[in-house]
Amino acid sequence: MAKKDFLCNVIFKVLSRGIVVLAQKDSIIKAEIDALPDNFAVSLGVLPYGNYVVLRKSEGRLFTEKSGGKVDLAVSFKNAKSAKKVMLARSSIAESYCRHDLLVTGDISIAMGLVRAINRAEKYLFPHFMTKRFLSKIKKEYCSLALYLRIFFTKLSK
Repeated sequence: MAKKDFLCNVIFKVLSRGIVVLAQKDSIIKAEIDALPDNFAVSLGVLPYGNYVVLRKSEGRLFTEKSGGKVDLAVSFKNAKSAKKVMLARSSIAESYCRHDLLVTGDISIAMGLVRAINRAEKYLFPHFMTKRFLSKIKKEYCSLALYLRIFFTKLSK
């Protein structure tokens, strides 16, 4: 198996940890996560490398976990180039889906909730000039600097 793309790995890890933190701090992301059934797992990955991150809701909270095991919803980009476009805020995840740059396996209605959570998390993680073309302006409920501090200095896995 080929070595995973380093930049994709970093971006997926930061994004997933950001969603975990924001699931506690942002009311809209929290509502999307609360709508998921307990023990629900979502994987984010790039073909042919496989999963980069797995998010699992357990006991009402969201955690990151090691790849492997059964997932209920799998979101896989067809290649690293299309993943980087979305994860570096050069394109929206909805545009990528429309271009058939990603595959979704599982319940599409749950995937749409995840897309809303990812879009909102990107607004916290990236400056406005990067996301203004495809993401509407939001009123942040949490400080982006505090988010980055929690992403890098807090244990967020179970």
